[in-house]
Amino acid sequence: METPLVIGVIEGEVPTPLGLARAAARHPDLSVRALVLDQPFAEPLAGVIVDIPLGQRAELLARAAARWPVPMLIEAPVANDMVNDDIVVANPLRYALHTRRLLDELAQADDPLETFFAAWRFRPQTTADHALPQLLDFLQALSPGPDELGRISAMERSEPSVLTVTLRYASDVLGSIEVGSHLPESFPSESELVVECFCHASAYSCVPGNQAVQFYGRSHGAVDWQPDPADAMVAAFAAWLDGGARPPGGIADDLKTLRLVDRIRQALQMGGVLDVQVMEAVR
Repeated sequence: METPLVIGVIEGEVPTPLGLARAAARHPDLSVRALVLDQPFAEPLAGVIVDIPLGQRAELLARAAARWPVPMLIEAPVANDMVNDDIVVANPLRYALHTRRLLDELAQADDPLETFFAAWRFRPQTTADHALPQLLDFLQALSPGPDELGRISAMERSEPSVLTVTLRYASDVLGSIEVGSHLPESFPSESELVVECFCHASAYSCVPGNQAVQFYGRSHGAVDWQPDPADAMVAAFAAWLDGGARPPGGIADDLKTLRLVDRIRQALQMGGVLDVQVMEAVR
């Protein structure tokens, strides 16, 4: 029997919704050790998993990387500009069964993408600061990169919060995005993600709401039956530490996505439209 990989885990006081630490504890080939930044830890580590809320990630990741110079896994986004190829900034949308299958299907199809639509909607009072950067990062995997953008159009409403974005690429691909907390309180799940891609001769519709067990009692709810994305993320990280391929996602990719988020905010400030090519020429 092979010796389990010793993995350090840094957790916040409140468990994150994704639950990378819980997934690490479930992995059969990992021996998990709890880490505290200000306390010594002498045992050699194969890697570190950072599982903390979004607002604390950048500062804590920098401190952890300085203390333990080993490969690290953290959820995207991070908003840290350090240069470190050993840090995997993982997007759950690239690991969930339905969204990963969509990427695989589009990669295998010899049919150019023409338009896409993506909507990630949440129930009111749900914290969704992660949604726009995670969705943009996922969409960059199936559409032209942000460097090919020609124009960004955006509109936003505060109550309930809704952000709509139109991306027009130099290749004439047109994308539409909607992110907001405008699902009804009675909606069976906390959020709903819909992604539709229209190619020259085919169309793809990814509606993960169909992959759930719904229940009725004192309240109406839904529980996904598909594999937990956190388990897939930890498994890919462990396989890399054991000599396998590096999982997708890094600091550079994260920064590229966050720059696109900044461009969308610029478009809102400039009356809803940002001509990216003109802005880059001015710079």
